[in-house]
Amino acid sequence: MSSLFIYTGNLMRNHIVTTDSNKEIIDAIEDTLTFGCHSEYSHYKEICNYWLPNKVNPSDRPELDITVKFYSLDPSCCSIHDALDRLNILLNIDRIDSFILSPYTDLPSLDTWKQLELQVLEGRISQLGVTDLCQDTLDDFIKNTCIQPTLHHVHVNDQLPLDLLAFSKGKGIESIYNGDTGMILSSHELSHLLTRHQMEPHHPQWVIKYTISISSRNIVTDKGYIIAAK
Repeated sequence: MSSLFIYTGNLMRNHIVTTDSNKEIIDAIEDTLTFGCHSEYSHYKEICNYWLPNKVNPSDRPELDITVKFYSLDPSCCSIHDALDRLNILLNIDRIDSFILSPYTDLPSLDTWKQLELQVLEGRISQLGVTDLCQDTLDDFIKNTCIQPTLHHVHVNDQLPLDLLAFSKGKGIESIYNGDTGMILSSHELSHLLTRHQMEPHHPQWVIKYTISISSRNIVTDKGYIIAAK
């Protein structure tokens, strides 16, 4: 089965943006499958939404903040190089300000983290982050890293994890609250969307969620997803 890559384009233009990331990506994929351009190559297919993002003008780059969240949805797919290459080409960038890793399991892969550390050392990523780790797991994880995370995305329901917040602050890790969920897109959800459009079912391997904002005004100008499936 060939690989499939879905580019949702800029959600700020087609008014799909919502605080529920699961609903947002499902609506964005549906919109892309309905109105997008389908291209087929020898080993993969691409579906690109009409509302593709504007490529970043290098002269504007210093004024922008680019945040990326990488969802690993398949444990057999551990390399992030293809994901980063596709994002960099899409946006015409060579550096990401913040990269957040949302692992397939509760514990981020050290092999994947080493790939990200190399990206930091090469100047391609400025800072790294993790998602929804308990205090003990976060403590164990940073002890095994050369470059520790400086961001921690925390999904909060009713009660703030005060002990975790205090621990993170003591380690120089900024806690960021959000409504994202770990399983942003299931195989059932993606296959259901594809079969509705007379396409073969696919299993999602990874998802990139990217946000571009104007740093000085905290205004989001571009937001979208790249989905890789097989």
